[in-house]
Amino acid sequence: MRFAFGCRAAGESYGAIARTLNAEGLTPRGKNAIFTPFAVKDMLVNRFYLSYVRYQGVELVGQHEPLVEEEMYERVQARRGKGRTSRQPYGLSGLLRGRIYCGHCGS
Repeated sequence: MRFAFGCRAAGESYGAIARTLNAEGLTPRGKNAIFTPFAVKDMLVNRFYLSYVRYQGVELVGQHEPLVEEEMYERVQARRGKGRTSRQPYGLSGLLRGRIYCGHCGS
């Protein structure tokens, strides 16, 4: 777990971390036999590793020791969303763009 947090804090992608964990022979809990980038992302945002649990929609302090330091957790969370920009289409957009025209002006 600390390894995955350290890799992400150092800038590795979710996919690279998943490949490394799979190459080491580690397996996630649940029905998946291998780590996927989505599983790694879900794992790295889970506050359970800071010693919090969720019960009936309320976050509570757990009785277990934190598995990662809060500073490391926050560094990883700060990396979320970095490197992505939203794409905007150029010009007009819409489902019927280029398929229908105005009967009066032709535009």
